[in-house]
Amino acid sequence: MLKLPTKSFSAIQTFLKENEVLVYRYMVLSISNAIKHKKDKTELFSFGQHNEHIAMVRRTDYEKVLVDAIGHFSNAEEYEQAAFARDLLTKWKVEQVINDKPTE
Repeated sequence: MLKLPTKSFSAIQTFLKENEVLVYRYMVLSISNAIKHKKDKTELFSFGQHNEHIAMVRRTDYEKVLVDAIGHFSNAEEYEQAAFARDLLTKWKVEQVINDKPTE
């Protein structure tokens, strides 16, 4: 989990905007770990005086975050990171199809 600096909310927003690629790398790695361990949610980053605020993403939103990450990585010309996120998304979707298959 990425621990953001203890600053004002606007400073955190600025940090996130200026470091989008880094933040998305952490997010993709966190989702990758959650998928590997079959977690229903994962913590992305924390912030606040004592890191009491935690941003999380639920399993139902993994796809959206991964698609967003692919777009940000592609725009930043971070093609290896985009490919990693794409491959993770593909693998996860295939596993969903296999695991959600009704038993005959």
